Amino acid sequence: MDVQMCTPSDDKLVIIESLHVSSIHKFSVSTQVYRRVYGVCHSQDVYFDNEKLNKPLSGLQILQNFISGGDRVTTKPTGEELVITRYMGSRNYLKPVGDLNVNNEIGKALSKDYYIGRLGQLFAYGTDPIPDVKLFGNASMTFSMAGNGAYPVAVAVYDSATGNLSQVLDPVEKKRMILELVK
Repeated sequence: MDVQMCTPSDDKLVIIESLHVSSIHKFSVSTQVYRRVYGVCHSQDVYFDNEKLNKPLSGLQILQNFISGGDRVTTKPTGEELVITRYMGSRNYLKPVGDLNVNNEIGKALSKDYYIGRLGQLFAYGTDPIPDVKLFGNASMTFSMAGNGAYPVAVAVYDSATGNLSQVLDPVEKKRMILELVK
């Protein structure tokens, strides 16, 4: 087994968000947004004194590397790109009155989604590399369901170089991406 490092790239990131809605009582609606962010990483082989490692560094090698200033461990790109999970987590929103159809200020305030934090988050993995790029609440994004009691899902690709967020709308491509990334 060769020892490899993987350097994440923020060039293009895939975002998958799914909505899980529940009624708190007759009027209020709670929405939990499950979010997954995937990215590409560039694989590198790890070397100690120019010899490729096939197992993790020993305590002695770590000490030798530290004493010598850290130049005994080197890496070389393999050219291989891997898809990695950068972040998995959730956000919670509360709409005080779910089906209020009033156009005055009070009605608008009561029928708006309010962020209430990460209450009840069952898991969180990693750090979200693009926390401000959200699909839920973005007027240009649409969530759709595959059927069979599935939850509404949106998939998009974010290009950090341009700041462009493009939604994957083709159902076949969307399903393929989800199956490929979530496996």
